[in-house]
Amino acid sequence: MWDKYSSTPQIIVLEYDPTATNSHGDKGMFKVIMRDSVPRSDFTLDNAVNKIVEFNGIYRPAYIYVDRGFGEYQLEILHKKGKECKDPTAPEFGLDKIAKGIHFGSKIDLRDPGTGEVVKKDVKPFMVGQTNILLERDRIILNENDKVLWRQMENYQVVKVSVDGKPTYTSVNEHALDALMLSVLAMTLEFPELAKIVQKFEPNRSMALASAIPRPEASFGEKNRSDQEEKEYFMTSRMRENNSQTWNKVDDLRKSKRDRRGGSFMRGTIAPRGRGQKKPFSRPKF
Repeated sequence: MWDKYSSTPQIIVLEYDPTATNSHGDKGMFKVIMRDSVPRSDFTLDNAVNKIVEFNGIYRPAYIYVDRGFGEYQLEILHKKGKECKDPTAPEFGLDKIAKGIHFGSKIDLRDPGTGEVVKKDVKPFMVGQTNILLERDRIILNENDKVLWRQMENYQVVKVSVDGKPTYTSVNEHALDALMLSVLAMTLEFPELAKIVQKFEPNRSMALASAIPRPEASFGEKNRSDQEEKEYFMTSRMRENNSQTWNKVDDLRKSKRDRRGGSFMRGTIAPRGRGQKKPFSRPKF
């Protein structure tokens, strides 16, 4: 991570140690095992890519998160090197799958552990909050001799807050700290069971298929029935066997006496049609 105008790319390797304990005796700590910066030169971008490839061969990280705002070029080159490499022992191997770009101004989908609903969170405030929680819980181990990182953490602050409550943070001399928070974001999103802060959002990618609904088929010719008898048999017994709708034979409505007051076919129930109830009922066509 780096500001191409005023700072150098910063690289941090964050490791999870399940056996390390904090001051409260809780096991499971996040260690910053390496922080490095690439000196500015005429080939700063290429040197940063080569440094990431070198560290990938040494540490074999599960994921590499890159600030997309300042590292778009590095991300493209890393993906290209990973696709071209076929040797599993080479340091470039797998970079196309583990390198991910994160834009600090974007949003991410997270599942609320309380309600189970999926909510969108701003990346920058979210990763600042996750790092703050781990620091409060004493779950991050830093190098006490890394004065650059300590100084940036002490000077980091909220500059202003927008009307909708979105904070704006310090934007000067904070790139090493941004690299640390980006590493914490990777741990939180990729391994939520380690940080134990958020629940990973897993969209449903499968569909349940129900068995086909059985459809009755008329077996004409089983018995010597007339066409009408076969039809009545098919619409009653066969439909009941398949737990479907049962059809019952009723009187022909065309032969029943209709209510001339404009009501329904059932005697004793009136369903007026408009204001003129004296209008004779229009005979339906069958």
